Amino acid sequence: YWYETGFCQLGVGNMVVSGRSAITFTLTTPAPVELTVELQTSATPGCTPVTRSFQTISVPAGTTAVDLPLAGFSGAQLTNVVAIAFNAITVTSTPINFSPIRLTCPSTTASAPTTALVSTA
Repeated sequence: YWYETGFCQLGVGNMVVSGRSAITFTLTTPAPVELTVELQTSATPGCTPVTRSFQTISVPAGTTAVDLPLAGFSGAQLTNVVAIAFNAITVTSTPINFSPIRLTCPSTTASAPTTALVSTA
C-alpha cells in the first residue's frame, strides 16, 4: 500500500481549470501486478469532505509508463486532489518501484505546468 498526500498544501488547486488531465508515473515490477489506484478529492478548498474514486490497472512485468486520465475516476470532485493511494491486488515478494508521480496536462495544452510529487512507500 502506497500513499501520496499534500496536494492541497502544494496549491495544486482546481485540476480542471488548471488544465491537468492525468496522473502519470512509471512503474517497475519484476512480475505482473494488478493495482487499485484511489484518487481522494474534495469540492472544497479545505480538502474536506473527501470523495474517493478508484481505477484498477494491470501492469506487466518490467518497466511500464502509466497514464491514468482523471476523467476515468468516476465521481471524483476535481476541484482539489487530497491524496492518491495505490494498493497492490496481486501480491509480490519483490519491490515495486514508482517514478515520481505527476499530475499532467494533455500534450496539446502547454499553459499549465506539470506538478511533480515525491512518492512515499
